[in-house]
Amino acid sequence: MIYLYAITDRPGTPLPRISLREVAAGGLAAVFPGRTPDVDPSMEALWAHEEVVEALMHDRAVLPMRFGTCLPDEAAVHALLEGRRREFQRMLDDVRGRVELGVRVAGTPAVAAGGPASTGAEYMAQRLGARREAQQIAEAVHTPLARIAERSTTQQARRGRDLMTASYLLPDDRIGRFTRRIQELQRAHPELALTCTGPWPPYSFVEESQE
Repeated sequence: MIYLYAITDRPGTPLPRISLREVAAGGLAAVFPGRTPDVDPSMEALWAHEEVVEALMHDRAVLPMRFGTCLPDEAAVHALLEGRRREFQRMLDDVRGRVELGVRVAGTPAVAAGGPASTGAEYMAQRLGARREAQQIAEAVHTPLARIAERSTTQQARRGRDLMTASYLLPDDRIGRFTRRIQELQRAHPELALTCTGPWPPYSFVEESQE
């Protein structure tokens, strides 16, 4: 069983750890450990996976694999690289020199502050209010950040005080501009709590490579 960390360009480039191996084909490389690691999704195992992917990003473009991605053997890995070579090369071009930053927006939704609905009409009014609020958050926070990023994804949060989560794909030279914009938005909207995480490998923008 071959546990995949990432698909990268520049096959033959020295790997960041002696315990790592690669299968190369068509100008691509699939990086895996010499021994299959624990695939139980513990925090320790997840962070170990993340550390390897981040180390690979220092000197090559990377398509990170989801934790637990495995193929039967090296022949299957080689066939994957050959069969999807053009697709992987295009995706690597899309993320080369780029990272992912995550943003979480928290606050107290106005509809929740009014208490639970006691009638069907109140429930529908709350649903409509929540939808309008999500649109306002997107306009106030997401839209100016998305203008700086090359690509972005958003999701309306459904629990706790979180109102929206988003991911942004940025060239390295825009990270400072992006984080300064978050600080400006926070000052402009003190009723919200904005949290930025990263930079991370671009997991949210290479999901198709997992299939």
